[in-house]
Amino acid sequence: MEENNDRLVITTCAAGLICGFIDALFTIYYRKIIPASQWALTEGNTTKIKALFHKYNLLWSEQAREVAIWLLLLLITVIIAKQSKRRWAAFLTSVSLWKAGRLLSLYFLIDWPRNFTSYDILSLWPYASVVPIWTIIAFCLFFSAAAYLILKRSNTPVVKNQFAGETRSKSKKKRKQNI
Repeated sequence: MEENNDRLVITTCAAGLICGFIDALFTIYYRKIIPASQWALTEGNTTKIKALFHKYNLLWSEQAREVAIWLLLLLITVIIAKQSKRRWAAFLTSVSLWKAGRLLSLYFLIDWPRNFTSYDILSLWPYASVVPIWTIIAFCLFFSAAAYLILKRSNTPVVKNQFAGETRSKSKKKRKQNI
């Protein structure tokens, strides 16, 4: 059975962007609970961010939410892509769009971040990572480029040969060996 590229791309992109939007909603919610004066004190400091989430009893829910999104994106890519290389490419794409979708959603919903040097939480699980926005954008571009290269390298169509019961790529290899 041949994989449908359009379905793979659309599903992967939609899953990543939807997870980014959900993630942004959580961020907005946290910013309502935690006073702005507290956020200002943590700018770029991983230990202070983690302590702040712990102080407001939000650390476990933030970590659980993040793990749930990772698992959801992994599950979607396992279901939608049949070949392991395509699964990796789909997973990298969805993670990239999750992070990019979060930043875009935050920008359009609450006008944040104001610039690329603002700090944001990349992850609180398994370790806390607070980085400048430009780092997250670089992370997204790197994952997208890696996904593109994986798809480009694995884009040789594999079509079942009805008569021989093998794939065309295998039969070509056999012909080369016989020569």
